[in-house]
Amino acid sequence: MKPESGPVFSKRLGKSHILWFQDSNSYIIISNTVQQLLDCFFLAKDKSDFVQRATEVVKIDESLADVYYDELNDFLDDISLKNNDVHTHTEPNIIPKPKIERHYCFGKCSFSINYSSERLMELIHPNLSHAHSNNLHEPKAVFDIFESDGLLHMFKNQHYIGSYETHKFHFLQGKFAMELLTTLYGNTESDWLATFHATTVSNGKEAIMLIGDSGNGKSTFSALLMASGLDLLADDLTPMLAEDGHLYRFPSAISIKEGAFDSIGEHFEGFAALETHQSQSKHIKVKYLPPTISFESTKRDFGCRKLVLVKYDKDTSGCEINPCEPEKALQILIPDSWISPKKEHSQTFLNWLGNLEFYELHYSDNEIAVKKMMRLFDDNR
Repeated sequence: MKPESGPVFSKRLGKSHILWFQDSNSYIIISNTVQQLLDCFFLAKDKSDFVQRATEVVKIDESLADVYYDELNDFLDDISLKNNDVHTHTEPNIIPKPKIERHYCFGKCSFSINYSSERLMELIHPNLSHAHSNNLHEPKAVFDIFESDGLLHMFKNQHYIGSYETHKFHFLQGKFAMELLTTLYGNTESDWLATFHATTVSNGKEAIMLIGDSGNGKSTFSALLMASGLDLLADDLTPMLAEDGHLYRFPSAISIKEGAFDSIGEHFEGFAALETHQSQSKHIKVKYLPPTISFESTKRDFGCRKLVLVKYDKDTSGCEINPCEPEKALQILIPDSWISPKKEHSQTFLNWLGNLEFYELHYSDNEIAVKKMMRLFDDNR
């Protein structure tokens, strides 16, 4: 029944299954029991046939199987809807003269951004301020970011990129990050498999990805790892190239919240002198700590086979890093990440997940946590 509404790909990970639905480009994580029910659903000729199969395979009573049939039917109808998250705003007629011009340089790649206001500059500039340059090389790209008719607009090299509602400025930030990636690496958006809401560190041989809910100490911990000699490949946004499945360098600064100023300042000379900003999304004070390794000076990409779910808890004792179920980590990784809708990219992504080792780091002691992360790099099982 309804085979056209089923997932195109599925992968078993630990005790769960992850399914990909092409029309909505949705990844759904389900238990083994739900997978069995889905199998029954697609094999069944009708509702009564499903009820019979479900009672035999999953060992549930008929009344419960009847309810599951309706729920699965509704679920498949919803998940099969095409992704309509498309901006349909009208393109502005003109690009206004900028009030603020800033120029940036990462190695041999220079670009400029024209902002129409200080407020808009605060959305982009702080993460890139360490690359601010007064040396006016011929830029590879010129961005125009401005506000008109209650919308935020972005152009790149005079070409319209998109318009975004003012309260959804994170869409503008995300799209700018993608356009910056294509500028830095000289490719197109279709070359990228994903941009993960994650931090990635490397020991020069391999990369480990760190994820965690907001407020769980991920950025502070990544700064401490950087202070301990690891290479910060990317913070908050980690790109993966489809061609090789590697994670790539994205040279934005680390956002350090006010509560961690003292602990981070102990490790980085000049941190106290960094400008303090007011976060527009969380209404807290932050400083932006630049990477210690320049974009041009070292390898830009690494393979990754380990993912760590980071959680800081001042009330816990010591530090524990243990394997965890993939489902727990993926429920955090996937919803906040952009993943390419291409069919071949989805299969590559699922295969990569199948080869990942998943860990959970629960800590209160920074020094011990850093040491245990270092040992995770040395573990070549």
